[in-house]
Amino acid sequence: MGVLSVVLAMLIFGFMITIHELGHFLVAKACRVKINEFAIGMGPKLIGKKSKRSGTLYSLRILPIGGYVSMEGENEVSDAEGSFSKKPAWQKLLISLAGPAMNILLGFVLTFILVIGMRDADGIKLASTRISGFSNNAISVESGLLADDIVTKVGNVSVHTGTELVYEISMQGDTAKEIYRQIDGKNVLSKVVELDLTVIRGGDTVLLKNVMFYADTSSGIVTMGEVDFGVYAETASFGNIMKHTFFRSLSSVKMIWDNIIGLFTGRFGIEAMSGPIGTTEAIATVAQEGWYTLLYFVTIITMNLGVFNLLPVLPLDGGHNLFHIYELIMRKPVPKKVETALQVFGVILMFGLILIVSIKDIIGLFS
Repeated sequence: MGVLSVVLAMLIFGFMITIHELGHFLVAKACRVKINEFAIGMGPKLIGKKSKRSGTLYSLRILPIGGYVSMEGENEVSDAEGSFSKKPAWQKLLISLAGPAMNILLGFVLTFILVIGMRDADGIKLASTRISGFSNNAISVESGLLADDIVTKVGNVSVHTGTELVYEISMQGDTAKEIYRQIDGKNVLSKVVELDLTVIRGGDTVLLKNVMFYADTSSGIVTMGEVDFGVYAETASFGNIMKHTFFRSLSSVKMIWDNIIGLFTGRFGIEAMSGPIGTTEAIATVAQEGWYTLLYFVTIITMNLGVFNLLPVLPLDGGHNLFHIYELIMRKPVPKKVETALQVFGVILMFGLILIVSIKDIIGLFS
């Protein structure tokens, strides 16, 4: 992992955190909260300019690893004009939600670039959910799936694009079983998963029960279904491009939630998590594979940052959201002692998690 990779990772993290803080800043400004400082970067100040009109200090700091917004009355009760602490609970909630929302919005914009970047000599390629054909020794065709079937659901989850279709077959195929199949006259043991698919066939909606796909257990950690068919491309109209952008973004957010839930339910272990060290190493790897792979990775990171910050744990935005919702319902803020205790607990929890993941990442560098 070279110096350039570390610098690239710092710039990417810094940009995403700045976008996050920009969300808080813009909504706080709209709610007439007094902003003491909007900083790009951390550490000692390089340059700064104070607005004569608003009194806000706009600064550039030496370490390009983030940024922050300092609001009047954010961490203490203040009677000053424009104090955050004196704003209605619904405005506090909007300001708190704006940071994660900006990260997810950035992910949407980057996904749009990814969608229009999926092209070859014939133009943009948008994968549909209509099956074009099957690979050699495909097992799903033996379960009743046919060419020209349009898949609309995997299990109980609706799919609208080929990207969603592949993801749902992969993620829902989490339980493998062993069967024997005749391949080239030989009795071959295969690991498969079974999924229910809803398809449109000849204008009719058909439910196919227990459609089999090969099980991918190569990671040794988690089982995933393998897609054994191809799909037709859709016309690259503006409407279809926006459809694929929306549903691919939605699928990315769902993937992140699935991974978080998987960590708590035990489907994924701690080895599936990465902190700044592991992510920096991953950025170094994907950067060598070209701009498209790097951009996809950055898209996932920014959406991960947005979704992760919505978790109801302090000091994340999601923890503050709970307090604002409580204040909105109860018409009074959470008692300060309770807020402080939960803040301390949350900080210890987050730093403990970061420490464990960082140790795992460091060990991974030398294994």
